[in-house]
Amino acid sequence: MKRILKNKFFAFAVLATLLVTLIMTLAQLPTAKSTIQNVPVGIVNQDQGPIGKSLTNKAMHNKTKAAHADHPMFKWYEYKTVKAANHALSFNGNYATFIIPKDLSQSVQTVGQTGQKSTIKIVINQGRNHTSATNVSSVFFQPICITSLVTTMLLYFASRAFQPKHKKDVLAFKGTVVGIVALLSLIVGFVTTFYVSQFLGYHFPDSPLISLFLAIATFAFIMLFSGVIAWIGIPGVVIFALLMFFSLPLMVMAPQMLPQAYQDYFLPWLPMRFLYEGIREILYFKAGFLNQNTWSLIIVAGIGLLMFFLETFGKRHQKTFI
Repeated sequence: MKRILKNKFFAFAVLATLLVTLIMTLAQLPTAKSTIQNVPVGIVNQDQGPIGKSLTNKAMHNKTKAAHADHPMFKWYEYKTVKAANHALSFNGNYATFIIPKDLSQSVQTVGQTGQKSTIKIVINQGRNHTSATNVSSVFFQPICITSLVTTMLLYFASRAFQPKHKKDVLAFKGTVVGIVALLSLIVGFVTTFYVSQFLGYHFPDSPLISLFLAIATFAFIMLFSGVIAWIGIPGVVIFALLMFFSLPLMVMAPQMLPQAYQDYFLPWLPMRFLYEGIREILYFKAGFLNQNTWSLIIVAGIGLLMFFLETFGKRHQKTFI
């Protein structure tokens, strides 16, 4: 019995059980405490009668809260015209628009005589509908992120076997690595789109555009991972693996359903978010290749490249230079 207790693998197993349990529990925080609040919704009142005005007034002053929420479930915005409301939908603003028809009051008063009913129209923003938009975006998350991390690890181990004699040798090697990463990123982008189309049944109106965006995302992630891992080694792999793990519950939820701390301090700095939102904007809002998320990924890649090349002048290489 004592012999078993002294075995280091037994101690590792106990420690791993405690850590994994803790991590799995913490990862559920966003979903366990999720609630609907401040979801932006538009309303257009075309009815000048009492019923339309009453419905609009009640909506604008509705303060109903979900359980455990600090703010009302919906944040209402009134628009004078349908065109103005549609503009908010098109530019990724409101989740939906309620349109009260101009004959609603009259219809309610005369429905007993005419039998004709007037209904309120609801226009749903498909891009902001997280069920559909996130399903499409999520199919790219694991292939891109995990492939990027595995590729980074392989490149890291390859670099460890390289024995440079001068700084210029390291810089030349790193330049070659960046070229290889660029080529691999293009392959990953196009192959992933092909796999998703062929095996998952998704069909995209502009597959080359999606593929190029995925290639940019792959390049950005690999360079960011490489830049950090070049400085701190294998612990960097663990950090990014955990980051991806914690990202999953956040990516499948509408931002308004997350705890305020996650909205303010975690989500804006999450590199994987640019992949999700970029795919959504391209598919649902007809964004071009160089959209806001593409530029964000380019910045991420630039930060990774800077860290990657600056490591050339770190202490690890000083010991090997002649």
